[in-house]
Amino acid sequence: MILLGDSITAWNPVRGVVNLGVPGDTTRDLLWRLEEIEEGREGEIYLMAGVNDVIMGFPDEKILGNYTLLINELKKKFRSLTVISILPVDNMDRNKKIESLNGRIEEIATKAQAGYLDIYSEFLGRDGGIDSRYTTDGIHLSTRGYELLNSKLNLPR
Repeated sequence: MILLGDSITAWNPVRGVVNLGVPGDTTRDLLWRLEEIEEGREGEIYLMAGVNDVIMGFPDEKILGNYTLLINELKKKFRSLTVISILPVDNMDRNKKIESLNGRIEEIATKAQAGYLDIYSEFLGRDGGIDSRYTTDGIHLSTRGYELLNSKLNLPR
């Protein structure tokens, strides 16, 4: 199993997976790194990215275009692709954008016959931001956040 994404992926303490997370990566950066990712037709890959795109103010259409390219290329390389929703952050305006993007990313994944795992609401607190139990700084996950994420991915603790 391969995990592909940004710092949320990179800092996941789970063992027994290939972790291709790079802190600070955007969907554009992941596209640039696709050549480095060897084909694994027998394997499965999980894609979780986009929060840095939102923080940097990338336009929705650019993010969605990058997601379309990523999903299509990863589908060619792997037997199984699951796209994981972008998690909420501690900023309500950004969360509105994230919610909208997640719905459209799900459409792209479904059209490409990739899996989609919507866990956004699992991490949402009562105040509309990421639940403080699951974050260290309003974006990145705490130990408890990784426990929740990994349980949703059926990964060992």
